[in-house]
Amino acid sequence: MKFQILSMAVAGLALAACGGGDSEAADPVAGETVAENTATETVADPEAEDVSSLRADCDILATDPEALESFAEIGTDADGFCACFVQVVEASAEEEREQMKATLEEVTDGMQASGEGAEDIVSRMMSETLMNPDSETSQATQSGVRLIGGVIDDVSDSLEDTGSCPAD
Repeated sequence: MKFQILSMAVAGLALAACGGGDSEAADPVAGETVAENTATETVADPEAEDVSSLRADCDILATDPEALESFAEIGTDADGFCACFVQVVEASAEEEREQMKATLEEVTDGMQASGEGAEDIVSRMMSETLMNPDSETSQATQSGVRLIGGVIDDVSDSLEDTGSCPAD
């Protein structure tokens, strides 16, 4: 149950991590031009940035002591879990994927800001949704937590039962 709550919190935090830099051209100095072109090439693939951000958020979530216990129980480690988690989230429908990324980002940002575990952050988020259940924000949070929980359950069950990722 604790792992399910943790899983619900993970997915949504990646969405807001995508930012772009200024693309103002500097004087045409060779080194600066190369750096600018490299930055432009990196920004040209927002999907890769989303995946990288999602992975970074999963890595933060995976530091939670309860998650680490769960990984041991299902026969994997943080790296194996997060690799599979990212594959499953990325294979989801776009609207669901974006909702999970936004919620996961909120959870991991809260973990980093407070030093608390995912369960504490998710509990607080869900308590806030109970205060105003009809608000769009509350409904999005509930949906994101539910979707992430489902992905975490699917990944955990598959890794434990078959030793493989459900996205494979």
